[in-house]
Amino acid sequence: MDFLGAPIGYIMNLIYGFLSNYGFTIIVISVLFKLIIMPLTIKQQKSMAAMQEIQPLMNEIQTKYANDKEKQSQEMMKIYQEYNISPFASCLPTLLQFPILIGLYGAIAKPLSFMLGLAGDKINELAKVIGLTITKTMSPYRYEIDIANKISQPDFIDKVQSIIPGFEGIDFNFFGLNLSVTPEFSVLSAAWILPVLAAALTLLSSYLMQAQNKTQSEAQSSQKVMLYMMPIMILFFGFQVPTGLSLYWSVNSILQIIQFYTLDRVIKERLATEIAVKGASSVAKNQKRR
Repeated sequence: MDFLGAPIGYIMNLIYGFLSNYGFTIIVISVLFKLIIMPLTIKQQKSMAAMQEIQPLMNEIQTKYANDKEKQSQEMMKIYQEYNISPFASCLPTLLQFPILIGLYGAIAKPLSFMLGLAGDKINELAKVIGLTITKTMSPYRYEIDIANKISQPDFIDKVQSIIPGFEGIDFNFFGLNLSVTPEFSVLSAAWILPVLAAALTLLSSYLMQAQNKTQSEAQSSQKVMLYMMPIMILFFGFQVPTGLSLYWSVNSILQIIQFYTLDRVIKERLATEIAVKGASSVAKNQKRR
């Protein structure tokens, strides 16, 4: 996790240096990562739209070769190749989200190591400043963000500056929400807002995308399962990690919805034209052969 958390933490520190706001830093990170994976997302959307456009052809093949599954698969692959469709293109953006989430979790949970780039001895000194004794059984993914939160309080700033020159604290407050807090199921608090929002936006994003993808395929049933499983997973993990990560996922889902509807019409219009041209060309070739 460290090799993913370190570069993300470094970028977060640079952004925070300009914005001086932890919440807006995470929002900018969300936009940045969305731009990085946008080419793959566009390819995913093209693939989904193309699958809808060629569905009549796929239905014909399934009917024609209903008793010959091998021939059916071969003909389907020909259609995929002819229209330059990758059935697996839709998986890549989703798969890329996992290493990003892991790295971002590391950067958020260990801000002293990854954002500030502090060595272990410096972190131990900071722990002493706030009266915390670090033991081997303590997880750095639990205590580092607590230390960062406490040393950012006005009472400790002067003492901390002797260890970290120029340190002015990390402002975890974002519109009244402390993004360093990990919410608890057993304690109803404002910290619940972001995990619940992240899960709700994930459900909305998945529902809207699946509503547009009306193809009939073997993967459709698994997509319906993921429609509900993904938000449940996001909600569960939202109560295991600092709320800063839920903010990232909420912004990511909003950007996903905006991007999807911005590109959807343009992509479908172009694909419809391309497929119509290819279809006309194919008919003309068949007529010549006759």
